[in-house]
Amino acid sequence: MNFKIHNLLFLKIEGMNRSYLDYLGREYAFFKTEEKLAPDVEVIITDHVYPDSNCRLVDNKYLVKDGYLYCKDRYKVVRWGVSIDGLEGKTVVRFNGGIWGEHVLKDFIIEPLIGFKLAGKGFSILHASAMGINDGGFIFAGGPEAGKTASILSLGFPNNVFLSDEITVLSNDGTVYSFPSPIRIYYHNLKDMAIPSQEMTPRQKLEVKIKHFIYVLSLGHAKFPLYVNAEKFFERMGGAYPLRCLILLTRTKGENMDITEIADKKALVERLVLINEQQFPYWFKYVSAYSSVYPSSQVAAYSQMMAGNLSQALDKVACYEIKAPHRFLESHRDKFQQVIQTLGRVIK
Repeated sequence: MNFKIHNLLFLKIEGMNRSYLDYLGREYAFFKTEEKLAPDVEVIITDHVYPDSNCRLVDNKYLVKDGYLYCKDRYKVVRWGVSIDGLEGKTVVRFNGGIWGEHVLKDFIIEPLIGFKLAGKGFSILHASAMGINDGGFIFAGGPEAGKTASILSLGFPNNVFLSDEITVLSNDGTVYSFPSPIRIYYHNLKDMAIPSQEMTPRQKLEVKIKHFIYVLSLGHAKFPLYVNAEKFFERMGGAYPLRCLILLTRTKGENMDITEIADKKALVERLVLINEQQFPYWFKYVSAYSSVYPSSQVAAYSQMMAGNLSQALDKVACYEIKAPHRFLESHRDKFQQVIQTLGRVIK
């Protein structure tokens, strides 16, 4: 399978594991292409991954040499082996994992690697959702359960354009590039009235509740979303828009929703970089291991490159923080819609 991400990066994924290919093909369907391109990143899903020779052992776990890293790792019940060759050129990833390993491959390897590759070209990958509103891009950044999905679901008006749910690409010149994927619906999205009731079928609502029950019984080890095609909620999707506003979403213990303008852009950039590091913890462990051997490499400078790109992109852009209650009620959703609609009219 070949994927062209806005002519910025070319990704190729191959292998014999049908469940992996089906999952990744669905996640990146928006970018699928029949063009035969020279890939910037090639991912090979295989039955076995073997380390190269002449590597240095770091932390009794990572094998490292120039442009190369290998390790065996685990997350909860998922185990995998991965080698990454050509870190600072054309990159070839070989990955072997068991059940649910396709999620690890996407979230822990492919997407942070895309972020690293794009950082060197002047782009940042943000853990954020995004919408196109009045011909401008609005980014909603935040940590887990901060309200990113709730934000875009609250703004699914006919004239608005869905850009992304989890991952957003931002250039250092302030252009927001879409990264569409299936919408992930969790129990808190239903409970907090983030989704208009008419948009979900009874069967889908029941499935979300069952998956939440499994999550509780597994003590947090099995967290499964309901995947819903973005066209279910949005009439228009995709494209690139000039950034009009970045909104940092945080949760508060209070009952009111507060919005404040962020004047300290340096502190904001630091928070955004930290959110990315928290979202991609295994990737940054790999970065740390590699950087301990090659401290002057591009890999070691990844966070600094991202911070520099973000600083340029946000320099003259309006940025706000919206603090919303943990219990997000319909009244809060209505106020959120009003705030964003107002900003969409005012910020040009």
